[in-house]
Amino acid sequence: LGNDAAPVAEALSACFPQFPSAGTEIVINPRPEWGLSESLRLGLSALMSGPGTAGPRSVAVFLGDQPLIRPETLRLLYAAHKRALGKNPKHPATAPEYRGRRGNPVILSRILLPSLLRLERDTGARHLLHDLGPNLLRLPVDDPGVVHDVDTPEAYEELKGKRSF
Repeated sequence: LGNDAAPVAEALSACFPQFPSAGTEIVINPRPEWGLSESLRLGLSALMSGPGTAGPRSVAVFLGDQPLIRPETLRLLYAAHKRALGKNPKHPATAPEYRGRRGNPVILSRILLPSLLRLERDTGARHLLHDLGPNLLRLPVDDPGVVHDVDTPEAYEELKGKRSF
């Protein structure tokens, strides 16, 4: 969590009474102005330093401004990534694609973790994924939520007016 970490953590606890549970950790980004890559680096570092672990086999990276992603899309994405790793243990990443546009969340394999830890500024993994070219599995999905961002208060108000939570 970055800006407004305390109220976000409170909202998570209010919405999900079991949160945080055993094995769950909230990682605070003390420098959110350093951009998305700093949050990604801190989260990955926390995952890799967990007790008794060699680090994750893969990580799913969700963006906080995409609330409309369907649960079925996540199941399809996970299954596709798992199949790809079964065929090729060095499979690097899987991303959803809606009408030709790459979306989020993405699932990144362990092989990419060193590169992810070197990212800087507000780039996230975008350039890294682009550089994978055909090695990035782009999974076509019928879910516009994977490309729909809610980036402004106006967009949030519009979203609230169209959908009940």
